[in-house]
Amino acid sequence: MAGPNLSSHVPIDMYETISGNTELTQNPPQAAGQTFQAGAPIQLAAGTHPTGVLPPYQVAQVWDGHTVTTGIYGISKEAGANLSLDGSGYASNFGQQGPPWSSFNIGAPPNQPNAVTIPYGSPFVTGGVLTMLAAQDTLFTAQLDTSEVQTSITAGSLATTGIVTMTAANVHYVGEVVTLSGFTGNGAPVNGLSATVLTITGGGTGYTAQTTLTGSVIAALGTGVDNPSTVTPGQWNVGQQYGLTQDSTGSWYIDVNKRTVGSNTVLTVVGMYPGDVTQSNAFLEVPNGQLVFQFLQAAQQV
Repeated sequence: MAGPNLSSHVPIDMYETISGNTELTQNPPQAAGQTFQAGAPIQLAAGTHPTGVLPPYQVAQVWDGHTVTTGIYGISKEAGANLSLDGSGYASNFGQQGPPWSSFNIGAPPNQPNAVTIPYGSPFVTGGVLTMLAAQDTLFTAQLDTSEVQTSITAGSLATTGIVTMTAANVHYVGEVVTLSGFTGNGAPVNGLSATVLTITGGGTGYTAQTTLTGSVIAALGTGVDNPSTVTPGQWNVGQQYGLTQDSTGSWYIDVNKRTVGSNTVLTVVGMYPGDVTQSNAFLEVPNGQLVFQFLQAAQQV
């Protein structure tokens, strides 16, 4: 079984600016064929002007998910319009936007075959994409989750304190909660237990974790698997660098499985989201809560 824990996530959005001003926005020409959701990370890439002139011509497209150096231009405030051409309908050099101004219409009105009827409230299509820039001044919010997949346990043991010592095929991190399964023989009693990682060795492929099974000693658990459980944000996430991952619905989340600085990280968590902090613990959020973050300066394409 693979992550994330949630099948869909709330869109990334602006939280506040450090200066107190409104967030910096731009409306760059949109690349053809873009179907991203509002709240998606955007990057600029080389495009082709609809008229074949004005080179070079940069257009906005959804972030490729792996370019971490000057890779993120900002966060979209609207969905992609699936344009037929790069920047189709975009005003050039202060020119006006051309009709029909919307991607939705209900056909031509009577006696006007070259016109279209656009229902009230239909979204405008300008050929661009309104984008909140990934500037140092702007703080954003996104949910926390993990893309970590099921991990094979190659060896393990259980102490009387309920602490298991594991050797795994994947890396883990302190505070991670996993569910143990697939053990047979001596290791069968740990199946179904949740284990909270306490310490890591070997870069995270070895770990100790606390379980509720106390009073027993199992010197050799044998082989099994662990599955990532619910990711619960807290004060320990503040100051950490993470990457972003897209879920199956097109929304993006902060991925605790992407934490290799300089390799797959694009942001720093700068605070907890007040609306998701639990009433009983000011340092803990609800499962898969949102965190406040700032894009790394090295990742900004602005």
